[in-house]
Amino acid sequence: MALIEKAKSLVHPRNTLNDLPTVDWLKATRSWFMMRPKGRGSKISHPASFPEELVANYIQFFTKKNALVLDTFLGSGTTTLVARQLQRNAVGIELNKKYAELSQERLNEFPENNTKQLVINDDSRNLKKIFKKQGIPQIDFCITSPPYWNQLKNKGLKNTVDRSKSRKKLNLDVDYGSNSKDIGMIDEYDSFLDAQDEIFDKVYDLMKPRGYLLVVTNNVYKGGRMWPLAFDTVTRLSKKWVPKDEQIWCQDSRRLHPFGMFHSYIGNRAHHYCLIFRKE
Repeated sequence: MALIEKAKSLVHPRNTLNDLPTVDWLKATRSWFMMRPKGRGSKISHPASFPEELVANYIQFFTKKNALVLDTFLGSGTTTLVARQLQRNAVGIELNKKYAELSQERLNEFPENNTKQLVINDDSRNLKKIFKKQGIPQIDFCITSPPYWNQLKNKGLKNTVDRSKSRKKLNLDVDYGSNSKDIGMIDEYDSFLDAQDEIFDKVYDLMKPRGYLLVVTNNVYKGGRMWPLAFDTVTRLSKKWVPKDEQIWCQDSRRLHPFGMFHSYIGNRAHHYCLIFRKE
């Protein structure tokens, strides 16, 4: 993990947000960063997991120990696992039963401590009902990565085709499945944004005042044009959440493909947007 929590004596006495020394706080505010994910191990079965180091960096910046972290699209369980390692409580919601079970298996491999992590197989649109039923208190921080619209079902781009072929050879999933409740199955762009809004509205209502939301997303190239998913996410969520900033996660190790070679420009997307919001 890039950010290692230092002795409490190095934390500034006015620091009410996290347990980081001043020098690590400053480094964490750069507007872009490069990160090459390490070996994925068991989580490789999930088609779009994000690296533990990224989750660790944000959890350490936006919370103190024993805080409550939420991930509304848990996937392979990186957030709940890292939360346990960093002594944070966590709730992870995952619609796909297979991935929820994988998340629990990964969590079980790490020793328990004085914090609690819950993996819940359910739809994040039921968030308020879940919290009420489980008696879960207000959230300190939410970090998550929704589907990039229905990009994993975009069969037209060469990198998607190549990726699907290589994963199929290994008998790995190439998308999130066929559950009709999965917002990544929604074909109409505005309808997808509406579904995403619904979830983050519920997160807002369950968040403590001045708590942060971190959304990892991207713009999408489909049908010969770019769809500004990341930008529209900021616009939509700004109706309730206060947008604070963005950080660009650059992937300089991504393979380049000759999209539109010799006749038109089609970019090789090698970055993600980490969008930062706060409840104020």
